[in-house]
Amino acid sequence: MSQALLDEARRRLDAGDPSSALRLAQRALDSSRSTGSEGALAAAAHLVGECLYVKGDVSGARVLAVEALELSESQGDPAMTGADLNLMGVLEITEGRLEDASVLLRRSLALREEALGPEHPDTIESLNNLAVALWRSGAAEQAIAMHEDALGRCERALGEQHRRTAETLNALAVKLEARPETRPRSREVYERALVAAEAALGADAELVARLLTNVAGARIQAGELESAGPLLERSLELHERHFGPTSRWTAHVLASQAIHAEGLGRLDDARRAYARAFVIRAHELGPDADETLDAARGLIGVLVQSGTDEDRNLAAALYMPLVAFDPGFAATFPGGVSPDPARAREQLVHIADRLGREHTPDDARAEALGQVGGLTERADRAYLDGDLVESARLLREAISVGETALGESDTALVELLERLRRVLRLTGHETEVLPILRRIASIYAEAYGELHPLAIRALAEVYWQERREYGPAGGTETAARIESLARDAIGDEGPLGQLLQRVFAVARESVPPGAQPDEVPLSARREQVLAAPDPLVDELLPDLDEVPWARLDHAYGPALDTPLHLRLLLASDDRVRGDSLDLIAESLLHQETIYPATISAARFMRRLGEDARVPGREQLLDFLEFAAGVADNGSGSLHRELEEILGDLPERA
Repeated sequence: MSQALLDEARRRLDAGDPSSALRLAQRALDSSRSTGSEGALAAAAHLVGECLYVKGDVSGARVLAVEALELSESQGDPAMTGADLNLMGVLEITEGRLEDASVLLRRSLALREEALGPEHPDTIESLNNLAVALWRSGAAEQAIAMHEDALGRCERALGEQHRRTAETLNALAVKLEARPETRPRSREVYERALVAAEAALGADAELVARLLTNVAGARIQAGELESAGPLLERSLELHERHFGPTSRWTAHVLASQAIHAEGLGRLDDARRAYARAFVIRAHELGPDADETLDAARGLIGVLVQSGTDEDRNLAAALYMPLVAFDPGFAATFPGGVSPDPARAREQLVHIADRLGREHTPDDARAEALGQVGGLTERADRAYLDGDLVESARLLREAISVGETALGESDTALVELLERLRRVLRLTGHETEVLPILRRIASIYAEAYGELHPLAIRALAEVYWQERREYGPAGGTETAARIESLARDAIGDEGPLGQLLQRVFAVARESVPPGAQPDEVPLSARREQVLAAPDPLVDELLPDLDEVPWARLDHAYGPALDTPLHLRLLLASDDRVRGDSLDLIAESLLHQETIYPATISAARFMRRLGEDARVPGREQLLDFLEFAAGVADNGSGSLHRELEEILGDLPERA
């Protein structure tokens, strides 16, 4: 169970949902503490630490990172130790201890290169982070060379549309932007990074949010203010959703928005953005942190320009305490007097509290997002407890609240729709799945245009579900649409275009001549089977629900769907029965791996295979013979147990 939770938490963290990922990772951590498994505990502590860091809780992340490192070192696991050292190094960078960070990251890089190879994504991660530490220590040339090395490894091993490639491009662009002679190239590298991140992770991922701000900043420097505005708006929306309206990361976007608004002469907008950034930083980082003082200086500049008495008074109130921390301001202070730092901090906190009351974010939106988060958390709990019906109900409610607050085409709904789709597939009631996939495709097309990779990828999901629902001839219109869009997006001449043409040709050839889509979709046929009483199910599977399936894992997590598909093996409908057998094979023997759920399911399938009344018995026995071969070809307790269950299979009729 812990590994399934960690896998889903990692997926959600990579998808840009650190809050949800943290909930699942924390549950895995609690489970690991109760079972006493040090390996699972180390992995869970590491992931909780990562989630806390992404959410801005550096001190909380450090506690978990230290625990994870102690566990991985005691177990002698070089890959895991390298991961923990990398996280510790990032935390040291964040808190400005660059020499310590470099030591940790060099150790991490060496361990990962030895254990995983020089072009593994995790090795590249350590190389990039070491470059960041060196850059901040003043070793600019060495840092840029390391990022260029990392980028070459990414492009060779991972391709252009991989998360690590996008991260490396972003890190390199930051360094190039800081040097006048390489600044023009930084713009192009930032833009490449954004395209790679969206293609690899989706449009709403955390990395995409950061890159939107960076690309916008590059455009502002190039004087392209109009095109930068929409990027910053989208980035702010993503930051507020993922990290909350008062996160230090959200404050960074607000500061960029303030610079953008000031450049356009929109002083009221600049004032609001600087004020919110100042308030967040004063409370999160401290009143005298460098980032807080930067926001205060920007706010003073806008206040002075506005010319009202109220704004001039606020500018003066900020100016006085700033002198205690800023030598530039102190040089202009009358008589060279510098205020007492303790009093200055107190004054800055007072101003931040006042501005915080004046510049609160959209309360209705924040309340709705909080309600959505609460509903999805309850849906997660219901899912993990095996109550799929309640999980689906809560997700539908979350979607409804999100639609009211955000609009029916907001990309924030996609993750909720995806979760509902996964839950519905586990229940076997899939009539809603195809409409959900079509809606996701529509949302992406409306948000980013039909030629965006995400929109085309979503259409591909629609196509495969249409084929599953209506047979090989299903989805032909969608396939033609995808082919047309792909041709418009990348053309026919290049290697990728030619590859796609071959793929589409194979897909067309897989449709038998003269075949027509089934009139009744598979999901409706399945629900008809489930709704009808079946005496054979009652006779042969009376104890099916006595097995704690929610606590048994298969390839995709808790085996909540396995009892449903075992029942459907008794369906008289060939397509329903064949689909369930395919899904059982995919989940219980994925890549010829045996799982705890495989053992329990095999006992029931053996029972069915022994009864001549079972429809499709020949196909069932084919599967059991294959499973017996998998058991015979491996070692370990699960292989031995499966081999014992499937020994002496019944004779064919």
